[in-house]
Amino acid sequence: MSNSDIKPFEERNQTDQARRKLKGLAKSSGMDLELITALANFTWDYDKVTPRDGNGWINKTPLNPAARKQLRLIADTVHLTPNFTLEYDQAAKDLIRTHAKLSSEIVWTNFYPAVANKNYGRVSEFASWYYLRGLNKSRMKSLDWKTKPVGMVEIARELFLKFFRGGSIERDNLDYLWCDLTLPLEYSYPKTSKVTPWLEPLLSAIEGLPPHSGLKDLLACCKGLVGGDKFFKQEVLQALSYADVLQVNDLSVTAMFIADRRDELSSHYYSNEWSFPLRFWSTNGGNVNREAVPET
Repeated sequence: MSNSDIKPFEERNQTDQARRKLKGLAKSSGMDLELITALANFTWDYDKVTPRDGNGWINKTPLNPAARKQLRLIADTVHLTPNFTLEYDQAAKDLIRTHAKLSSEIVWTNFYPAVANKNYGRVSEFASWYYLRGLNKSRMKSLDWKTKPVGMVEIARELFLKFFRGGSIERDNLDYLWCDLTLPLEYSYPKTSKVTPWLEPLLSAIEGLPPHSGLKDLLACCKGLVGGDKFFKQEVLQALSYADVLQVNDLSVTAMFIADRRDELSSHYYSNEWSFPLRFWSTNGGNVNREAVPET
């Protein structure tokens, strides 16, 4: 049990450091600070009680009045009730319908400014939509599903992870994908926010890499073009691989359901910190496929 689990709910994320972190996350996410704070309070505590208390994961949340109030805020935001429970059949049906309703035009339109604003949430939606290319009822079985009920506390956690790390680890889970693609969220950015072109120069930089370049070289191509830390850049590159823009030799994402092959590992140990198929870039090599980028 972490210190965050035994702290009273209303004392989570109360330090100046925590508030700064949450304010920055809310800004990059285009979300209301109150909502981001509520999501964090069920998932991650930025407060550090001691120098060694680096693990901020929250595993238990007794639903006292303060917790129930924030849970209602989250439920209201996504048009659910605080007592809502997600069942497998509903999750599968909703996800198939929503995935079919979305289009490459929609997700690309959202993806361009998301990368410029370091918005993990929109990057996640782009990645998830392409990750599920070819989704149907039978392929739904390839996705993981929790055996325990998925209620609002679990939904709050999944939504926080969407903005916290873009679902980089959760994308194999049906409940995460359901939260990511089906729940309505209103993103807002300053009207003066200008998107600096980043995709074209990024692809040109990757095309200019010498043969046998590795994943570190892909990250280096992001310098000055894609903001955020290493993990955000990595998630953007992985999303582009799901979209078939970054092609790994001998691994065509358009000829497979990516989730079916997610557990295949590279012989290059550290490459396995990346997701399939991009973890094979160092061993297989790859190229840029500009035909997968829609004309603007």
